[in-house]
Amino acid sequence: MKKNKAIFNESLFETIYNSSGCALIILSADGRFISGNREALKMFGCGSLKKFTNCSFYDLSPKKQPDGALSSEAADKFIAQALKNGDCTFEWLYKKIRGKKFFANVILNRMKAGAADVLVSAIVDITEKKAATAKLEAVNEQLLKSNHSLQRMALVDSHTGLFNHRYMAQTVESEFFRAKRILRPLGILMLDIDYFKSINDVYGHKYGDMILKEFAEVLQGEVRKYDVVARFGGEEFVIILPGASRKTAFSLAQRILGKLAVYYFGWTEQKIKIKVSIGAAAYPEDDVSKGMALIDLADSIMMKAKEDGGNRVYSAAEAEDRPSIIKEASSKTVNIKDLQSTIQKLSKRSSQGLVEAIFAFAKTIKFKDLYTGEHVEETVYYATMIAGALELSSREREDLRQAAILHDLGKIGISGNLLKKKGPLSEAEFNEIKRHSQIGADILKGVHGLSAIVPLILHHHEWWNGKGYPTGLKGTDIPMGSRIIAVADVYQSLISERSYSRIYSPKAALEMIKKASGTQFDPEIVKIFERLIKKTWEKK
Repeated sequence: MKKNKAIFNESLFETIYNSSGCALIILSADGRFISGNREALKMFGCGSLKKFTNCSFYDLSPKKQPDGALSSEAADKFIAQALKNGDCTFEWLYKKIRGKKFFANVILNRMKAGAADVLVSAIVDITEKKAATAKLEAVNEQLLKSNHSLQRMALVDSHTGLFNHRYMAQTVESEFFRAKRILRPLGILMLDIDYFKSINDVYGHKYGDMILKEFAEVLQGEVRKYDVVARFGGEEFVIILPGASRKTAFSLAQRILGKLAVYYFGWTEQKIKIKVSIGAAAYPEDDVSKGMALIDLADSIMMKAKEDGGNRVYSAAEAEDRPSIIKEASSKTVNIKDLQSTIQKLSKRSSQGLVEAIFAFAKTIKFKDLYTGEHVEETVYYATMIAGALELSSREREDLRQAAILHDLGKIGISGNLLKKKGPLSEAEFNEIKRHSQIGADILKGVHGLSAIVPLILHHHEWWNGKGYPTGLKGTDIPMGSRIIAVADVYQSLISERSYSRIYSPKAALEMIKKASGTQFDPEIVKIFERLIKKTWEKK
């Protein structure tokens, strides 16, 4: 009976061995190949069983495995393990008769062949699977790197390599909270390059961009490792100084001014020096309740330094010692005649372009969040981009640029609480806000040299269908510049963070602009803007 059972088992094994779709090899206890089925011969590229049985486990393996272990030593270890425990599973790098390598999963099982122990090896080629896994891991790694890169891009100014306004706003609040909690000071420097427009006008925007990048590098070279240098917008920069008192911040500012006094910027054949106005503020010496309030204070102080000729640093102490138009214009609403008079003085006192001087003044006296350099810079960019596509004359493009800078100037005559109100406005409140177009025009209409931009500012809230304000102009009766500013301003507002409305993605904002084509906006300008903005996305 036992003999018949043994014969049956051997017959069954032989049937399975020869018909299996899996490569099977029988090895001796010392690793020599005793036999191999058809799939094994095919896998190793061997034409005959006789040639195959002249090989060993080691002959069909490279000298070393991928982990650096010698194949002979590793094979002996796995064979010994299978002989001792009855089975063993592992991954192995083989080589075919002609030398081509492949990866396999190997299962060794101990069997009796008479009185001797032999091993049956089942081998599955996993080369393609490993390649696919490696490719997937590489893709995942690349995605991880891309995600990190995108996260960094969202917080870094692409031109200077410094942190951007968004990162600065987040950081200053967290640092302010930490300063209050552990009772340590927090210093802020606000820096603005003096007469930067003149640099662009004389040397070109490419040269001006290079100056901004080089200036950023100078600032990074002057601060501590844990200080934060950020581009606030345009030619304005912020340095956040954890643990720094007003005196420490002021001292750093003086050191920066000293460095700039002897530093030449620009190309080898075209070197210039630059001057900077700096405002220094520090908590708790300056009594503020949040981080951005400290930023706003430093900015107001910096503007006083700029008014007094620039190339200097002020803290609150220095600013308070001098009469300031900031204090003259800090009431809830602003008298238009007083503003006109002050702006006329500004234009005489400032060496900057008149429009830039007025804009700087508007930022100083009221509602800084409405006048961030980044918002205006982007609105001007989109407006001039459209003007270029429309092939407007150089004079028309310059008028448009100036109007885009000052399009919301009239808001300095509107209550700050109303402008910052969250939630819906009453009819009376909305009518009050609508006055800003007229106020802006009234401020500027008496200023010599700016008469051409007054209509563009007055009518930038008119609608294509005649339902806008302040005069209800319709269609092509609305000045071309006003129609352009309307699209640029609304798009930039939609993609910006505002206290009174949610932020939209660029694609969602564009769809909203397109939906208002023919009602709020000039359809032709919307088509041009869509084409141009999609091109900028492709470049990014």
